[in-house]
Amino acid sequence: MNDLRAQIEQLIDAIDNAKERTENNEVVDLTALEGTIEALCKQVTTLPSQEARETQPLIGELISKLDMLEIQLTDFKSRIGTQG
Repeated sequence: MNDLRAQIEQLIDAIDNAKERTENNEVVDLTALEGTIEALCKQVTTLPSQEARETQPLIGELISKLDMLEIQLTDFKSRIGTQG
């Protein structure tokens, strides 16, 4: 469980980093993110119910960060589009 928690926290950090970089008009490669999140979700679905419940706050934070990154990427795309 601690390993899974660490993985989720690392993903949150990576998403925060990507968001910060796009705010600074840097292009970010997110190709590995989808597969990593998919693997993480599969892990969570195989956890015993108590452990799965314990991950809910972190998973909620991860989802929130992903939503914010989506907004940031949309904004980034429109900024870049107006520069070219």
